[in-house]
Formats: sequence, structure tokens, C-alpha cells
Amino acid sequence: MKTPFSFSFALGIFAATIFLSCKGPEGPLGPTGAKGDAGAQGAAGAQGQRGETGTANVIYTDWFSPNWTVARSTTNDYIFLNVARTETGHAILTQEAINKSAVFVYTKFTTVVYNSQDGEYQLVERITNQPNAQGYAKIPGRTTNNWADFHTLSCGHNNIGVNFFEPFAQLYNYDSATGKYVVIQEYVNKTAAEIRSLAMDMVKYRIVVIPGAVLSARTKSVDFSDYEAVKAAFEIKDF
Repeated sequence: MKTPFSFSFALGIFAATIFLSCKGPEGPLGPTGAKGDAGAQGAAGAQGQRGETGTANVIYTDWFSPNWTVARSTTNDYIFLNVARTETGHAILTQEAINKSAVFVYTKFTTVVYNSQDGEYQLVERITNQPNAQGYAKIPGRTTNNWADFHTLSCGHNNIGVNFFEPFAQLYNYDSATGKYVVIQEYVNKTAAEIRSLAMDMVKYRIVVIPGAVLSARTKSVDFSDYEAVKAAFEIKDF
């Protein structure tokens, strides 16, 4: 018969319910156990790439035309443009800049290319950091664009020092067929001031000073002979 077994099972459930219902109040919190040993340190993450050194300390001049002194050959076929050896006024060239930084001088000048579509010659701009460059410039007053309307322009710089910069330019017309210099009539009887005014836009300079810390961070990736690359790398602005 199943009745006694069913009655006993039900009685057990009822007794357990009475027992749980009569549980006393919760006792006080026991003392804190001893601190366990620290777990093993996780693996270090990959190191991030080092940020580039800032360019805030890079300083530079605007493009400028020197305060030329003018000399010429006795036959007026060769003009020399220089600056006085005592000239100052280049505050960017401090002793610290010369001793601890890289100083770059960029020369902007023009040269001649032949335009086959027009059948004429035209001037194009060039920028170099070399101390000597040769280009061409339009002879002042000429309105045509034949080869004879341009003269040679040799330019560059010699010395730099504290507060001192020594650029130069030479204007002449050389006939390779005769092996002689040709007088440029447009310069004959011109005063030094007039020649200085005519020549001031033929060649310009920009001085860039890059501190050692900034330079070392970027030297490997910058072609310093490429002015546009330097301008982009060091955030140099054309005023």
C-alpha cells in the first residue's frame, strides 16, 4: 500500500518548512580573513610609437632681398652685388643658433626654359640650399621673350656669423660664340640705387634655424635640399 509512504513524505516536507521558518536572527559579521597573495602580473601591452618632436622652436626669416652694394666692371658688362662686410641686422643668427642648431640658407632665383607652344622663353622659379646657383633674369625694360632678352644671374652666399649674413649676386651677359661679355645697355649710366632697385626681386633669401632636438627627430625623413619638403615637415609658412 502507498498511503503510509506518501503520508511520511508529506510529513517530512512539513517539518522542514517549520524548521526553516523558525530560523533565528543573523549573527554578527565575523572577523576579516587574512589577505591573500597577489596574483601574477599580466603581460605588458605593446609600446606606442613615439610622437614627433614639435616644431615650435623652428625659426625662420621671411624671404628678403639684401641691401645690396653695387659695383661694376669699367666696361659695364659685369655687375657685382654684395653686402658690406660690416652689415648686421640678422638677429636670427645668434651664437646659440650657430653652435647648437642647423642653419639653412635657401636662395630663390629664376632660370629660363623654352616654351615650345609659344615659341618663346620664359622664367621659372627655383629654390636651392646650395651656396652657389646660376640662373637667368629678364633684362630690365625688355618686352620680348627671346634668348637675348635674358642675362645670366649667378647668386648664392658666402659667410654667415653672429648677426651676419653675406650673400652675393652677379649680373652679366656672356656670348659663348665670341667668348666675350656683352655690355647690357640697360644698365649703362644707371646709378647704384637704380640698379639696386632693378635687381632686388631677381634673387631673395630665407634663413631657417632648426634646433638640434627638432632636427635629430626628423633628419632621416627630410630632404633638406627640397625646400617644399622642409616647409611641410617643419610647418614653415610663406608670409
